[in-house]
Amino acid sequence: MLRRPLAALALVAAFPLADTMAAARQAPRRTIYFSAFDDKGRAVTDLQPADLAVRAGGKPLEVIQVEPAQTPLRVSVIVSDAGTGGFQQAVATFIQMVRERAEIELISLLTQPEVITNFSSDPAVLREGVRRLGVRGRQHGAQLMEAIEDATKGVVAEGRRPVILVLRVGVEGTTPLVGS
Repeated sequence: MLRRPLAALALVAAFPLADTMAAARQAPRRTIYFSAFDDKGRAVTDLQPADLAVRAGGKPLEVIQVEPAQTPLRVSVIVSDAGTGGFQQAVATFIQMVRERAEIELISLLTQPEVITNFSSDPAVLREGVRRLGVRGRQHGAQLMEAIEDATKGVVAEGRRPVILVLRVGVEGTTPLVGS
């Protein structure tokens, strides 16, 4: 199996508020996580601040530093495949790539979301969860937006980078959710 390393880098950007050095030192800082790959799909890990350009609201931001991300991931994987098991191998491969740097939750979405595994990095727990994502009976009418909304509540944790990964085949029903 081909394994491609993931390059997760943290970018610290400061919002320039004034021309003085004192104001610049107190400018709010934001951390932006990104992955960088070359044209052959290899991870690029030696980027410098001068290699990047960041804009917010059309205005350029100063890039202060670029470094490999140390904060672990907390990933909620929502599988909406109408019970076909079609994403089972992809989920297994993804887990293999990030398990050492992540806690992973698996959610099956048939008609209602079902938590297959709570957040874990235990290989045995995740292996069993992937097994349960196999063929589960064909069902339609799942409420994807509700599953995503629920995942946003559980994926955030102190000291973790929250990620929601949705794998779907496009058979979800309509949703009563209204934008807030």
